[in-house]
Amino acid sequence: MDKVNIYIKTDFKGVRASDGHYGFVLETDTAAGPYTREEFGIIPKATVNRAEAKALLMALKKLKKTCELTIYTDSEYVVAGTRWYEGWKRNGWLTANGGNVANRDVWEELMPVLAMHTYRFEVRQHHKYASWLSSELERAGKRDKH
Repeated sequence: MDKVNIYIKTDFKGVRASDGHYGFVLETDTAAGPYTREEFGIIPKATVNRAEAKALLMALKKLKKTCELTIYTDSEYVVAGTRWYEGWKRNGWLTANGGNVANRDVWEELMPVLAMHTYRFEVRQHHKYASWLSSELERAGKRDKH
Protein backbone atom coordinates (compact mmCIF):
# COMPACT_ATOMS: atom_id res chain seq x y z
CA MET A 1 0.00 0.00 0.00
CA ASP A 2 1.38 3.41 -0.97
CA LYS A 3 2.10 5.88 1.80
CA VAL A 4 0.89 9.40 1.08
CA ASN A 5 1.27 12.55 3.13
CA ILE A 6 -1.46 15.17 2.70
CA TYR A 7 -0.75 18.75 3.78
CA ILE A 8 -3.79 21.06 3.94
CA LYS A 9 -4.04 24.82 4.36
CA THR A 10 -6.79 27.41 3.92
CA ASP A 11 -6.79 31.18 4.31
CA PHE A 12 -10.20 31.37 5.97
CA LYS A 13 -10.40 33.28 9.25
CA GLY A 14 -13.17 33.73 11.79
CA VAL A 15 -16.59 32.16 12.03
CA ARG A 16 -18.43 34.12 9.35
CA ALA A 17 -18.83 32.62 5.91
CA SER A 18 -16.66 34.26 3.27
CA ASP A 19 -14.87 33.47 0.03
CA GLY A 20 -11.40 32.06 0.50
CA HIS A 21 -8.70 29.82 -0.84
CA TYR A 22 -7.47 26.33 -0.10
CA GLY A 23 -4.28 24.55 -0.98
CA PHE A 24 -2.95 21.08 -0.48
CA VAL A 25 0.12 19.03 -1.25
CA LEU A 26 0.09 15.28 -1.82
CA GLU A 27 3.50 13.71 -1.24
CA THR A 28 4.65 10.12 -1.81
CA ASP A 29 7.74 8.13 -2.72
CA THR A 30 7.72 6.29 -6.03
CA ALA A 31 10.18 3.96 -7.75
CA ALA A 32 11.35 7.01 -9.71
CA GLY A 33 11.82 9.07 -6.53
CA PRO A 34 9.72 11.50 -4.49
CA TYR A 35 6.55 12.81 -6.09
CA THR A 36 4.46 15.78 -5.04
CA ARG A 37 1.29 17.25 -6.42
CA GLU A 38 -0.26 20.48 -5.29
CA GLU A 39 -3.56 22.17 -5.95
CA PHE A 40 -5.01 25.55 -5.11
CA GLY A 41 -8.52 26.85 -5.54
CA ILE A 42 -11.36 28.97 -4.26
CA ILE A 43 -14.12 27.91 -1.91
CA PRO A 44 -16.99 30.41 -2.01
CA LYS A 45 -19.04 31.42 1.01
CA ALA A 46 -17.64 29.00 3.56
CA THR A 47 -16.62 29.03 7.21
CA VAL A 48 -13.12 28.01 8.23
CA ASN A 49 -14.41 24.60 9.39
CA ARG A 50 -16.28 23.91 6.16
CA ALA A 51 -13.27 25.00 4.10
CA GLU A 52 -10.87 22.71 5.97
CA ALA A 53 -13.15 19.69 5.51
CA LYS A 54 -13.71 20.49 1.83
CA ALA A 55 -9.96 20.93 1.25
CA LEU A 56 -9.35 17.45 2.66
CA LEU A 57 -12.14 16.03 0.50
CA MET A 58 -10.63 17.58 -2.64
CA ALA A 59 -7.20 16.18 -1.78
CA LEU A 60 -8.63 12.70 -1.19
CA LYS A 61 -10.42 12.75 -4.54
CA LYS A 62 -7.02 12.97 -6.27
CA LEU A 63 -5.97 9.55 -4.97
CA LYS A 64 -6.47 6.74 -7.46
CA LYS A 65 -6.11 3.79 -5.07
CA THR A 66 -6.23 2.86 -1.41
CA CYS A 67 -3.33 4.38 0.52
CA GLU A 68 -1.87 4.72 3.98
CA LEU A 69 -2.32 8.41 4.76
CA THR A 70 -0.77 10.87 7.14
CA ILE A 71 -2.87 14.03 7.08
CA TYR A 72 -1.25 17.24 8.28
CA THR A 73 -3.76 19.89 9.29
CA ASP A 74 -4.19 22.58 11.91
CA SER A 75 -7.94 21.91 12.01
CA GLU A 76 -9.06 20.28 15.26
CA TYR A 77 -12.57 20.39 13.76
CA VAL A 78 -11.67 18.01 10.93
CA VAL A 79 -9.90 15.59 13.26
CA ALA A 80 -12.77 15.62 15.76
CA GLY A 81 -15.39 15.35 13.03
CA THR A 82 -13.88 12.10 11.79
CA ARG A 83 -14.31 10.71 15.30
CA TRP A 84 -17.85 12.07 15.75
CA TYR A 85 -19.15 11.03 12.32
CA GLU A 86 -20.64 7.65 13.28
CA GLY A 87 -22.31 9.14 16.37
CA TRP A 88 -23.79 11.96 14.30
CA LYS A 89 -25.29 9.41 11.91
CA ARG A 90 -26.71 7.30 14.76
CA ASN A 91 -28.21 10.42 16.38
CA GLY A 92 -29.99 11.55 13.23
CA TRP A 93 -27.38 14.21 12.47
CA LEU A 94 -27.89 16.02 15.75
CA THR A 95 -25.09 17.21 18.00
CA ALA A 96 -24.82 16.26 21.67
CA ASN A 97 -26.66 19.53 22.43
CA GLY A 98 -29.52 18.63 20.07
CA GLY A 99 -28.59 21.05 17.28
CA ASN A 100 -28.10 20.17 13.65
CA VAL A 101 -24.61 19.06 12.67
CA ALA A 102 -22.89 21.80 10.69
CA ASN A 103 -21.56 20.86 7.26
CA ARG A 104 -23.44 17.59 7.15
CA ASP A 105 -23.27 17.51 3.34
CA VAL A 106 -19.48 17.72 3.40
CA TRP A 107 -19.16 15.03 6.09
CA GLU A 108 -21.49 12.68 4.18
CA GLU A 109 -19.27 13.03 1.11
CA LEU A 110 -15.91 13.12 2.91
CA MET A 111 -16.14 10.14 5.24
CA PRO A 112 -16.85 7.38 2.70
CA VAL A 113 -13.87 8.57 0.65
CA LEU A 114 -11.63 8.76 3.73
CA ALA A 115 -12.80 5.32 4.90
CA MET A 116 -11.28 3.75 1.78
CA HIS A 117 -7.84 4.45 3.26
CA THR A 118 -6.00 3.87 6.51
CA TYR A 119 -5.18 7.24 8.01
CA ARG A 120 -3.83 9.17 10.91
CA PHE A 121 -3.71 12.87 11.62
CA GLU A 122 -0.82 15.09 12.59
CA VAL A 123 -2.37 18.24 14.00
CA ARG A 124 0.16 20.99 13.71
CA GLN A 125 0.30 24.36 12.15
CA HIS A 126 3.93 24.30 11.10
CA HIS A 127 4.50 21.26 8.90
CA LYS A 128 7.15 21.45 6.19
CA TYR A 129 4.81 22.94 3.58
CA ALA A 130 2.95 25.37 5.88
CA SER A 131 4.92 28.51 5.02
CA TRP A 132 4.91 27.77 1.31
CA LEU A 133 1.18 27.00 1.24
CA SER A 134 0.44 30.15 3.25
CA SER A 135 2.48 32.26 0.81
CA GLU A 136 0.71 30.76 -2.19
CA LEU A 137 -2.70 31.33 -0.61
CA GLU A 138 -1.79 34.94 0.20
CA ARG A 139 -0.65 35.47 -3.38
CA ALA A 140 -3.91 33.96 -4.69
CA GLY A 141 -5.94 36.23 -2.43
CA LYS A 142 -4.14 39.32 -3.67
CA ARG A 143 -4.52 38.23 -7.28
CA ASP A 144 -8.27 37.64 -6.90
CA LYS A 145 -8.83 41.10 -5.40
CA HIS A 146 -7.47 42.85 -8.50
